[in-house]
Amino acid sequence: MSLQIGGLGRWGVVIGMSACLVGGATVFASDHGTARLLLVAQKGQKKGTAKKPADGMPKDEMAKDEMAKDGMAKGKGAAPKAAPADGMLSFKSDIAPIIVANCVGCHSGNGAGLRNGRLDLTTFEKMMAGGKRGKDIISGDPDESTLVKMITGQETPKMPPNNGQRGFSDEAAEKISLWVKQGARLDAGLSATDPMAKYAATLEDLRRAELAKLSPEARENMAVETGRERWKKASKVEPEVTSTKNGHFLLFSNLPKERANKVLATLETQFANINKFLSAPRTNVLNPGERISLYVFKDTVSFVEFVRSNENQEVEAGEQARAKLGVESPYLVAVDPALGGEEAVVAAPKKSSKRKKAEEPTGPDRTLAAVLTEQLAQAAALKAGKPPRWVALGFGAYLASKIDPPSSKYYLALRKETSLNFQKGWQAKASEALGGEATTETTRAIGFGLIEWMAANTSPIVIANFLQTMLDGQGKLDDAIHNCLYLNREEFLNNSGLWLAERYGRL
Repeated sequence: MSLQIGGLGRWGVVIGMSACLVGGATVFASDHGTARLLLVAQKGQKKGTAKKPADGMPKDEMAKDEMAKDGMAKGKGAAPKAAPADGMLSFKSDIAPIIVANCVGCHSGNGAGLRNGRLDLTTFEKMMAGGKRGKDIISGDPDESTLVKMITGQETPKMPPNNGQRGFSDEAAEKISLWVKQGARLDAGLSATDPMAKYAATLEDLRRAELAKLSPEARENMAVETGRERWKKASKVEPEVTSTKNGHFLLFSNLPKERANKVLATLETQFANINKFLSAPRTNVLNPGERISLYVFKDTVSFVEFVRSNENQEVEAGEQARAKLGVESPYLVAVDPALGGEEAVVAAPKKSSKRKKAEEPTGPDRTLAAVLTEQLAQAAALKAGKPPRWVALGFGAYLASKIDPPSSKYYLALRKETSLNFQKGWQAKASEALGGEATTETTRAIGFGLIEWMAANTSPIVIANFLQTMLDGQGKLDDAIHNCLYLNREEFLNNSGLWLAERYGRL
């Protein structure tokens, strides 16, 4: 069935609702939040030389492509025994998550650990068989197990290299050693030939389960403690902590109480909106298991220092905010656009026929809530999958634009940038942005324009399914265009370009 949505205008799109919902309808849901937990398989980032993020965009963590040249030993593994009685460690819950998070990336496929050491860690059976030097794990004897000796540093090279992908702690090594001592057994009911990643809980799953055991008061106290520790690295001024009952955020700031409460109310609404757009049925991209901390500074110096001391990175020129959702105690940090003053967003100056140039109005070009919303939506998209940059940036800017006045300078600048690219040749410029070849500024502007075009010509459920399809990567663009918009790539670019030229060309 095809359905034309109202408000299409001359360059409207005919939407095939049945095709767009092939992957399942979006379920709109919300949950509750909490605080932090230390896991044995994950440690905080160590301080070192400050690194600059590429092109202003957060990048997904990449597996380290270095492992030992000699690898580990080879041999035949015995058939797995049943899991021990209660009180013993579980391979599924305690050990597999550590191995999947830190080791499988290199010890699978074309990874260096598999190439050089011939040790495959994708399944329990292959792990017990060992690598090129024989068995790595001697059941009941960690002192003679090569794997244990290498992760504890008793043999070189120490594994995993560079402290692992997720921060490999001493506690993680001790836990694996104890599991080997207890017999190195696989849980009853699990297949030794199944991929570990199929049944291993993620670190986030484990953190969520442990947090669920704590009382709401204990979870909030942990989050507040962590928040104050992070804050004091950047500012000597003690922050006020603001929260709402059953809310998803903790706000650390020195904002007036009325502004602080308003920001929290807006972010709660956007939390639900982001889950509506990005979450598959019965799941939520934004995890209700932990409260998200919001750090808001009145001055740029404190914002810069926060990023340096907590992330070991430098701030990009013009950067106002950052988000880290894939870490223990997730957070957003921002500098208040109003610098602690009044938050009257300045509208873009109107065109004048007078020769005398009007004075440029001063003040913030958008609200604090919009700055935080843009970062939250962008980071949520990146956390949910592998969306192309134009989707993550455009989605963040689009949601933020619904908070601020339509005439605010920030969004006018995005629309002008899109209009300028249309004049330079829309097909070529849009294709550059879609392919990740444009600057961050241009990519954000074109992504914002494309999503604004879709929003004006389709329903929210269609946009949600389009975005969810794109979470699987740029390679899904043609599928998303065809299944959700009933267009091909050329029609997608032509229709969007004509609509954007008509709307944005008047600016």
